[in-house]
Amino acid sequence: RKDIENRVIQHNLNIDNPSYLIMSAPLHYLKSSSTVLEAILFCEEKNIKHPVVLSENNEVTGILNYEEIIKKLKYASF
Repeated sequence: RKDIENRVIQHNLNIDNPSYLIMSAPLHYLKSSSTVLEAILFCEEKNIKHPVVLSENNEVTGILNYEEIIKKLKYASF
């Protein structure tokens, strides 16, 4: 969220501007069948925080939040 806010402010944009002006490109996709470890490694390798999650049919099923996963694992009891 902060990243988007900073880009909007930096480029002096308003709500009528197209989203491609502030989006990160290229988009990075992760299969929904990926394990948590694979997702973490993927995010670290690509240096991204929110990869798009695709189903086996290549349909968007969601967006992963890398920081939330790390936070939950940090406090998880195994």
